[in-house]
Amino acid sequence: ASNNVICNGDCSGDATVTGSGGTPSYTYLWSDAQTNSTATSLCEGTYNVTVTDANLCTATSSVTITEPPLLSANASVVEDANCGNADGSATVTASGGTGTYTYQWNDAANQTTQTAVNLLPQTYTVTVTDANGCTATDNVTVNDLSAGTASISSFSNVTCFGSCDGSATASIGGGTPPYSYLWDNGAGTNVIASNLCPNPYTVTITDAYGCESVTNITITEPDTLSNIFDVENVNCFGACDGELTANPGGGDGNYTYYWVVGIPTANPALSGLCAGTYTLTIT
Repeated sequence: ASNNVICNGDCSGDATVTGSGGTPSYTYLWSDAQTNSTATSLCEGTYNVTVTDANLCTATSSVTITEPPLLSANASVVEDANCGNADGSATVTASGGTGTYTYQWNDAANQTTQTAVNLLPQTYTVTVTDANGCTATDNVTVNDLSAGTASISSFSNVTCFGSCDGSATASIGGGTPPYSYLWDNGAGTNVIASNLCPNPYTVTITDAYGCESVTNITITEPDTLSNIFDVENVNCFGACDGELTANPGGGDGNYTYYWVVGIPTANPALSGLCAGTYTLTIT
C-alpha cells in the first residue's frame, strides 16, 4: 500500500510492504535505507524494498510514489480604481494541484471569491488552496486612474486698467483623456480662457473617468495711467524757451510719448516751446 505526495515538491508519501511465506520473522530494506515495513517521508520517485526472512531468503518489490502538478496562481487586474475610490477589481487563475480551489484575498473585506471587487488602489496578495491543502500565492497591484495634476501653463494679465483682455491656459499631467474644462466667473469651458477681467479664476479639469483636478490663477491689471507735467514757462514775451517734462504713473511702467500725433518717442521732455497749449499722449 502507498500514499502519494500531497503537494508538488514535498516528501509526504509513504509505502508499506507486507511479507508473507518463507520463514518469519522478516526484515526490510528500502532503497532509501529505511528498515521498517512502512517507509515514510517519501518524495516523488520509484522505491525498491527487499524483504528477508529468518532463513535469509529474499524477495523484492517496488512502488512508485507520484506527486500532483505544481499548484500555481496568476493574479491580474480586471479594472483599475478611479480617482482613489474603491472600485477596482482583480482576479486570479489557478492551475495544477489537486481538485477544486479556494481563494483568499488580503483586502479589507477578506474576499474569498476568484475575483475580488471594490478594491482601493494598492497591492494585494491572493492565496489559492487546493483540495489537499496545498497553497500558492501571487500579488497584483490595482493602480489609481487619477485625474493627474492641473496647472496653468501660461497666462497674460490685463494690459490696461479697466480692460478685460487677460487670458489663461490650463494643462494637466496624468489622468485619462479626453479632458473637459470648466472655468468659474463665466470664463468658459475651453482649455484657454480669454477676455478675462482682473479677477481670481478657478478651473476644474475632469478626465474620462470623472476624476477632477483643480487649479487657480489670478489675473491682475495695472494701475490707472496718469501724468503730471513739470512746466517751465517762457522767460520773455515772444520767446520760445519753455519746456514741458512728463511724469507718468501707473500702467506697466514702459512708456512711449507722442508729442506729435503719430510720431512716438522715448523722451518725456519737450523743450524750445513758445507760449501755447500742448497735448501729450502717453501709451
